[in-house]
Amino acid sequence: MGQPIIVSAFATPMPPAPAKVDDAAVDQMIDLWRQRLAAVLPDRPDLILLPEVCDLFDFPAHDPSLATAFCQLRGDRVLTMLQDTAARHQCHIGYCTNWQLPDGSWRNRLHLIGRRGDILGHYDKAHPTEGELDQGIIPGPAAPALIECDFGKVAGVICFDLNFARLRQHYARLRPDLILFSSVYHGSIAQNWWAYECRCHLLCAQSGYGRTPAQLVSPTGEWLAASTNYFPHVTAAVNLDCALVHLDFHWETLNRMKQELGREVDIHDPGRLGSVLVTRCSPQGRVGELLTHYGLTTLDDYLARAQQRQDAVRVHPE
Repeated sequence: MGQPIIVSAFATPMPPAPAKVDDAAVDQMIDLWRQRLAAVLPDRPDLILLPEVCDLFDFPAHDPSLATAFCQLRGDRVLTMLQDTAARHQCHIGYCTNWQLPDGSWRNRLHLIGRRGDILGHYDKAHPTEGELDQGIIPGPAAPALIECDFGKVAGVICFDLNFARLRQHYARLRPDLILFSSVYHGSIAQNWWAYECRCHLLCAQSGYGRTPAQLVSPTGEWLAASTNYFPHVTAAVNLDCALVHLDFHWETLNRMKQELGREVDIHDPGRLGSVLVTRCSPQGRVGELLTHYGLTTLDDYLARAQQRQDAVRVHPE
């Protein structure tokens, strides 16, 4: 760790529904994503995240049977194309779509494809909307596991999930290195809070009809990069080997660490937060080892210590 990875994400609307749900429509969708991916592949990203239901057309909302018929006809053809792309370009790809299981049931699933084209794992939307429930989408596990990648541990989040504290607090306990958020809706300040509470970066891909950006959010809740109205994709370098440290009792130590290590460590102050983001910028060692060496306490450990002391002297009413 200590070295940046390159991540890309898309903010692409669903294309208009075809005149007919047939093999030609599936081929059209595959060609569309080949063209879109071609825009970011020259940057040799380590990870590409696609939006929620990224390979569906904008079928009429009043007739969900068309989307279902298309997904059944599509099968794993888009997935296979993405696996071939991942293997050819040695990158990870997050692919989110409505997915039918062998037993006939449906999930809103985020597949995470590895650099060899293998499936590293998947995340099933834990909190489908009522409309999705009416269409037969079954919720995934309420306490999903993280997915291991060669650059760190990844958590999946899909659209409506962003509204539910239970899932956010579950991930906060697991401490992922990166959250992958595939969505139709943006989430606004909820994105920032998820990144901050989970103490990790959040990469967001959008299919919100082209009106909202794809973006990268830091553990301090700041936007680091975003797509624009001109380009429906974003690519950025991000170092995941980082930790939040509160400024209390750490001012002198942080200054000494910077004086001694220089560019080997980055100390970013977002302002008004009381905490800084310490990032290890050297391949030698991890940020945790750095904090231990300098006697620095993570934000979570500092808050836990403060609460223990508060509870020890708290006056309880009789």
